[in-house]
Amino acid sequence: MDGRSPRQLSYWVLGLLLASSLIAAAAYPFVVGPSGVALYIGAATQATMLLAGARRLAMSGRHDAPAMWMLLCSNGLGLSAVAWDALSATTLIASPSPTDWTAMTVVQYGFFVVGILVAAGAHAGRERVEVTVDAAIIGVALALLVWTFLVQPFLGSNSPDAIEFGTVVCLTVLDLLVLAFLVRSVIDRSLTAGPSPVLAAAAVVVLAVDLAYATRMASIGMTAFAPGGAIFAGWQICHALIGAFVLIAAAPPRSVSPPGTPRRPPGRGRLAIMAVLAFLTPIGTAVTTHRSPAGKDTTWQPMMAVAPAILTGALCLLLVVRVGIVARLAAAQAGALRAQKVLVREQSEALISAIGEQQVLHARLTRQALIDPLTGLANRRLFRQRLNQILSQPEPAGTLLLIDLDGFKEVNDTLGHPAGDRLLVEVGHRLSALSTEHTTVARLGGDEFAILDETDDVDRLALAHRILAALRQPFASIASQVIHVTATVGILVLRKANDEASALQMADIALYAAKSAGKDRAEIFHDGLLAAQLHRSRLSSELRTAVVADELTVAFQPIIDLRTGKVVSIEALSRWRREDGTVASPAEYITLAEQTGLIHEIGDHVLEQACRHGATWSRRHGVSIAVNVSAHQLHEEGYAERVFSVLTATGLPPSFLTLEVTESTIVGSGASGKFRLASDQLRRLRKQGVQVAVDDFGTGYSCLASLHTLPVDVVKLDRSFTALLDTDDNRGRFVHAIIELGLSLDLAVIAEGVETIDQHNRLRDSSCFLAQGYLFGRPMSGDIMATRLAHHSDSTTSSPVAIGHRHGATGATDSANVRADRSGDALRQRRT
Repeated sequence: MDGRSPRQLSYWVLGLLLASSLIAAAAYPFVVGPSGVALYIGAATQATMLLAGARRLAMSGRHDAPAMWMLLCSNGLGLSAVAWDALSATTLIASPSPTDWTAMTVVQYGFFVVGILVAAGAHAGRERVEVTVDAAIIGVALALLVWTFLVQPFLGSNSPDAIEFGTVVCLTVLDLLVLAFLVRSVIDRSLTAGPSPVLAAAAVVVLAVDLAYATRMASIGMTAFAPGGAIFAGWQICHALIGAFVLIAAAPPRSVSPPGTPRRPPGRGRLAIMAVLAFLTPIGTAVTTHRSPAGKDTTWQPMMAVAPAILTGALCLLLVVRVGIVARLAAAQAGALRAQKVLVREQSEALISAIGEQQVLHARLTRQALIDPLTGLANRRLFRQRLNQILSQPEPAGTLLLIDLDGFKEVNDTLGHPAGDRLLVEVGHRLSALSTEHTTVARLGGDEFAILDETDDVDRLALAHRILAALRQPFASIASQVIHVTATVGILVLRKANDEASALQMADIALYAAKSAGKDRAEIFHDGLLAAQLHRSRLSSELRTAVVADELTVAFQPIIDLRTGKVVSIEALSRWRREDGTVASPAEYITLAEQTGLIHEIGDHVLEQACRHGATWSRRHGVSIAVNVSAHQLHEEGYAERVFSVLTATGLPPSFLTLEVTESTIVGSGASGKFRLASDQLRRLRKQGVQVAVDDFGTGYSCLASLHTLPVDVVKLDRSFTALLDTDDNRGRFVHAIIELGLSLDLAVIAEGVETIDQHNRLRDSSCFLAQGYLFGRPMSGDIMATRLAHHSDSTTSSPVAIGHRHGATGATDSANVRADRSGDALRQRRT
């Protein structure tokens, strides 16, 4: 085949056939005899279509091939009739008789009709029975009409013999079958698919030709009929159309209906035709009775009476069968609808179930997105949404409270994270118990909680104090222990905030202020706190710059032996003179350094400078050096190694170095990881000769009963206790008891903050002979301290210290002198 599509090729072939057939039909009346040009043109066309169709059909493998072969046989018989007639013109054979023509026509027509019916049945599929019954109903109804209006008048007006009658009946029956096929195809709209219009055209042509043939036979008789003319040309056109149909239908199909295509229900046209046909029986009977021949030839009268009855009965029977088919089809469709209803119900239930599961999943995902999974409180996202809702109002009203647990880290470190999680859950329960319908309780993360009250009539401090009181109560049954924690609360009145970020920042500033003031308390935000925060931020930036630029210096303050007035030790202190010339308070910037992590650089700088000066002073004057150590430094791995490295680099013997630590560093939660690390590093340092002093003793977690268990060598009495020496009440006696306890434990006791002669004398009377304070000298530079050490080495003791010492010696008992020897020589004894 060439590059044309089957459809295009079919159109070309069909055009050729129609052109040939039309030429033959137009030329037939003008050509004398059957051997005329038109006859040969028609014969050539038929032969071409026959061969091409047979070849295409043999290669197609179609499922309806038998019907196509029957149509080709019909075409072949028509061609044989033409060939016979053509050969008879050459006198080679005798011309066909009218009987021969009739027999060939009936056989040829039979193949044509059977092929059409078989093709229709092959394409009907599951509707084959239905198609057959419908065609039979139409055929019988039309047969009744034909009998009434064509056959019966023919029999009544003529006296045909049996052959003529049989011929008329056969042609009539075949025509009726073809007509039934056409009507049934129109009803089913099957003539619009594929090559079916070509076949329908052939059927219409053959019906018209047969009608003309029957009319001519009725008028002149069968014996007077001769081949040729318009009737013969019409048959040739029919044969050409049949060949074209086979040639086109044998081409590969363009599309195939998918399996399981639903059946089309009967349309209104089919029902209307069935209703009309149902009325043909009484009409046919009435007409037959009216036309009953009287006085005519009665040869065919019985047949004329019996045939309408038989056709009427057949039509009624077929209608009953069709009703049964419709009933079965309706029942099948009802069953299918019921099954479909069940399927739809199941699918609806499945859909409802899926929607329910989706809603549950959506609710769970929403909860996960907005609820804290540990405590069940609102999480940070939901808290921010509600905070923004309040702040978006023209006049925001409400209160924000940020809550931070004090001591939660120690619980995690000592009892483990499961205990910490359980504590957080219990905290959430207690906070929820304080909430109202206008309150949102949220966990923002870690041990940080928040409460958002949407009203403006709440007593903010009262609410904060209720929170503090609730969390101050012990938490029982957590890791089989009773846990005590406290909380710190930062409060913000929301009308002071512009947006979420500023609101959280202001509440956090208030929280920081409360923590700085001692924890376990609440603080309401005000503009002064913001100014203080800005000052801390600016100070932090300046401090970082000062550390990088090495602007921090080290000052030295002497520790005096009250018996001799000589310097026995020196404390190194960090000092920072800012760019504007002011001296920053160590209490302020050291705390800031601990918060920002700069304490490690500052501490290493002070340690190195102190050891460098102390190495010289220990060789020349026999004095030790003391350095303050932050808990953050001891909580860092490798701090002891850095101390040993500095001692080696500067040449200072370890026994001449004293590290001063706060009580909280060594008397905290003994099981915490950081406390264990700090204690381990201090023990390693002491093992190498470094002394450890408790700085500001009495202000932190000190317990006199456990003083003997602490890994320390020196106790430095806080200046607040030194001031109590001026009183004669129980507080003064309490300070004397602390001194007695330290001396009894063979610890060196150093009194801090000595500023008056009276304090000096009372300390000496209490056998505390080591003191430090402004009375003996303010912190000074290294050069000034070196000059003072050199001066004291060359002079006698004629200072107020010496006077105090002599005054105290006159009233000292022997036992006091013994304790004084032990206390005054404690530092030197430990160094040796």
